[in-house]
Amino acid sequence: PPAREAGRSTQSAEVAVLHLCARQARVAGDAEDRQNVSELQQLERQRARCAMQAGAAAQLHIAVQQRDSEAVSGLLAAGADVNARAKGDGATPLFSAAAGGYGEIVSRLVAAGAALNAATQVGTTPLWVAAYMGHDEIVSDLTAAGANLNAAVQNGATPLYIAAQR
Repeated sequence: PPAREAGRSTQSAEVAVLHLCARQARVAGDAEDRQNVSELQQLERQRARCAMQAGAAAQLHIAVQQRDSEAVSGLLAAGADVNARAKGDGATPLFSAAAGGYGEIVSRLVAAGAALNAATQVGTTPLWVAAYMGHDEIVSDLTAAGANLNAAVQNGATPLYIAAQR
């Protein structure tokens, strides 16, 4: 279910932020021992930026799943990672948008530099899933943008093969 996957994406992003912040806290502690205020301020800015980006990446997955194109645009403008992978299957926001048939969001993600051929753990790409789901306009858009028609999944099926079977 999308809500469950969104929860996992958010949780994994929060865990990653906690690990990063813990590591930075150790460095910050060393810097404090040396009384280097400038270094502490720089580390705090980095920590805030990392937390925002990790949170924005999880929120980007959620915004795509909820088909909220305004939120997608805002998060991309705020620096969300357009190619952030979901924990579990490794899907990107573009994959989710292509699977859902969300053409406007697909266009925004492609314009923001989304990796067209980023595959999930089983090899499915945004183009593959769009072809499989019958989202012909998205197939056309992704193909025009340069997506690989011959990127095969584990069983050897390519987006071109899937489209021909329909």
